[in-house]
Amino acid sequence: MKQALKRVLPALLALALLLGPGLPALAGNSGVTGPSGQNFGGGTGQTDFSPITLTIYAEDMRDEVVKENFQGIISQQITADTGVTVKSVFGVGDVSEQITLMIADRSYPDFVFSRSNSGKFLEAEAFIDLAPLIEEYGPNIKKLYGASWPSHYDDQGRIFYLGQDFVNNLPLDPESSFQLQHDVVRELGYPRIRTVEDYSAAIREYIKLHPEIDGQPTIGMSLICSDGWRWFITLGNPAGFAAGYADDGNYAVNPETMEAVYRFTLPDHREYYRWMNGIYDEGLLDPDSFTQTYDEYLQKIATGRVLGLADADWEFGSAESTLAQEGRFERTYGRYPVTLSEDIPHLNYRKPLYMATNGVGITDNCADPVRAIQFLDYLAREEIQVMTNWGFEGVHWEIKDGRRQFTAEETALRAGSENRTTQTGMGLMSYPWPCYGSGVYDKDGYSILPYDEATVLAEYNEVEKEVLAGYGVQMWRDLFPQQDEIYFAPWGNAWIIADNLRNDIPLQEELNLIQARLNDITAEYLPKAVTAAPADFDKVYDEFLEKLNAANAARAGELMTVMVKEQAEWYTDFNK
Repeated sequence: MKQALKRVLPALLALALLLGPGLPALAGNSGVTGPSGQNFGGGTGQTDFSPITLTIYAEDMRDEVVKENFQGIISQQITADTGVTVKSVFGVGDVSEQITLMIADRSYPDFVFSRSNSGKFLEAEAFIDLAPLIEEYGPNIKKLYGASWPSHYDDQGRIFYLGQDFVNNLPLDPESSFQLQHDVVRELGYPRIRTVEDYSAAIREYIKLHPEIDGQPTIGMSLICSDGWRWFITLGNPAGFAAGYADDGNYAVNPETMEAVYRFTLPDHREYYRWMNGIYDEGLLDPDSFTQTYDEYLQKIATGRVLGLADADWEFGSAESTLAQEGRFERTYGRYPVTLSEDIPHLNYRKPLYMATNGVGITDNCADPVRAIQFLDYLAREEIQVMTNWGFEGVHWEIKDGRRQFTAEETALRAGSENRTTQTGMGLMSYPWPCYGSGVYDKDGYSILPYDEATVLAEYNEVEKEVLAGYGVQMWRDLFPQQDEIYFAPWGNAWIIADNLRNDIPLQEELNLIQARLNDITAEYLPKAVTAAPADFDKVYDEFLEKLNAANAARAGELMTVMVKEQAEWYTDFNK
């Protein structure tokens, strides 16, 4: 495979150089004016604008997409420009079983986005090769991905899906961290929140002062562990962050040797869960953490009585927004770089290599692949990226003080109780569709995403600003090590590689079989370890490790090491 890549890559690089940064859109005109009063035109070479419904199966269910149902003002404009209406079908329940049945009877929709089962669709030859279509109809797609475009090709020069991650994303506020209510640190005089012991000490002291909030018992820290995969986010991932690892899924990768291990076998993870066992025994950890549903978790946060979280912003954001809408800013959360000890850095800002290792593909059930690729090319156009993220100039946004920003009216609506995403469709054609990241600016120098430093600073409430000032910083990111202080990861993210290795499907299948068993064991034993009597913790954790070893955790690490090194070698070869 590597020899084949070396043959293909020079041609791809030459192609990328020929494409250059400024390709024309070459979009046709539908003749239909959308709700903005404009007609943006369609995809490259589009002459057929007749009404068509394109369906997409997306493995990650998004409530906002379901509620909006492609009826918002942004979606209406997309339909006016292209003739396309998008119907979304989401994976629910046992996604793997659903996909197996879909493949068995070949009942795929037009598009498929399968984050963790792409290999199954590839093995079933469900995806068509997009390379010839993109050569003819996809200049804006190529422009969007820029230097990372060659990573789409397999070793035979084929393309089966487009990368789903934000291209050239520049994280401003940390996405994954330990969260603590502003009122906790404000009342305690802004104590140092750097280690897990600092974190639990602050929660302990605040509960002594405030055993109840609004007449209900104060909860120190809460998790969501019983609702499918969510235990990865609040129970599994924080242990890795606390131990000083970046987000490589359930693996820890040595940046010097690129050796990967199943990280729950590591001594530092035992110590993290020992700490959790201690706060559970003390009553600082919500006993419902291992049984509550996701909705119950969000509802509990929205009451304002949960002091601490170890979660990703996108998972609890709606509950935090409810608190903000009610003006209870003191009950919203700061982001802290908590680790096991002060000598361990929190690697939220490690910069991984962008690799198009999964994303939206067109299936062989699609009746009109040309319209489908033209639709993707339309979405990739710079002005359409602006429109789908910001809305319409003069209605939703304006140029003011040298930057694109929402109008006062739109800002008020977004701060109110109305869900603007559901109402307008704004932001719904980003993930998992091809999309620019927050580090990309349009031809006039304005941010394509409604997310830049000035936006973040403007959205901080007064309590948040007070807390940040209390710690002597402007933004939450200032508390964390920055990208230039952290090693670069030429393998990207290990969890993406594991889910979507395109050219070594047997290797992927072997790992997935082992990984599924390891995940089941981990999901079973971590709650046992956390809730055990402290005197029994080591006994339970030893049994956990024995189960992992018997399930071939060492082999999983070996397989992941092969994949990590292969990905890093690809990057190194391409950039010689």
